[in-house]
Amino acid sequence: MQAQMITDESESSNDLLGRFEMKTNTLKHEQDLIEYEKYNALFDLKETFETVSQQTLHRFVSAITSAEEIVVIGLRTSFSAAHWLTYSLNALKGNATLYRSGIDENIHLLNRTSEKTVLIAFSFSRYTKETLTFTRAAKSRGATVLAIIDEHRAPIHEIADCSMIAGKQDSIVPSKRMISLFAIIHLLLSALSVNDYESVAKHLNDYEKANLSVSPFI
Repeated sequence: MQAQMITDESESSNDLLGRFEMKTNTLKHEQDLIEYEKYNALFDLKETFETVSQQTLHRFVSAITSAEEIVVIGLRTSFSAAHWLTYSLNALKGNATLYRSGIDENIHLLNRTSEKTVLIAFSFSRYTKETLTFTRAAKSRGATVLAIIDEHRAPIHEIADCSMIAGKQDSIVPSKRMISLFAIIHLLLSALSVNDYESVAKHLNDYEKANLSVSPFI
């Protein structure tokens, strides 16, 4: 079932096509595309990290460290980031579950949500109603909501306990946002490892032992 989207007039197909044509025309005149994209990637990374305060990072890490259960939700273009964060959190901490659209398991996931749950929600334009609906339901059950968004006007920002911005909107090339998005994920995981070193080290050791016992590799 395709996730419904919260859209506005600026996201019309005609506007998208117009911006796509402007973007490709710009690239056509670049003699060194590698250098051009490298410059833009570095600029985006710098801009992204400048929006993250130590206080915000601390609130994210403290909430994740103290959580008994972590749920991660991200649909459409943010699903890959949500999947990677869930995998990484399970390697470092455990008890992380990825929300998957359109399955009955999500009802059970919501039923066990409590004040001891942290929900990490990725939400980028175009914003999906499914992400917003599940986040509101989890919030009503006492979950702490950490939002990773593209801008403060994202609907989920209003109900989040703390928000972090990761990359500006760029509907023409969705992969452009991924540079900043995965940099933010790396920052979170690094901070978590430093903040909760002993627990993370023990979990990594146990994880590696379990992995070796069922490893598919020779």
